[in-house]
Amino acid sequence: RASAMAPLPLLLLLLVAGAAATDQIFTTSGVPFGKNSWEPRYRVEFHPVDSPYQPENGQESEQMTNHEGR
Repeated sequence: RASAMAPLPLLLLLLVAGAAATDQIFTTSGVPFGKNSWEPRYRVEFHPVDSPYQPENGQESEQMTNHEGR
């Protein structure tokens, strides 16, 4: 009888592992974790300091002297 019970813990382990593998992992922002969560959330455009760029509604403009933000 003990040999008939041996596969049960292994089967249970496989079922639990399979269920855990199918669940999506979410980041703190609520986005599913994966390679897409590493993509930039915003698009940054660099314009010359003397350009007549005016941000549209919902956009911000920050002047920087170089691409490193310094």
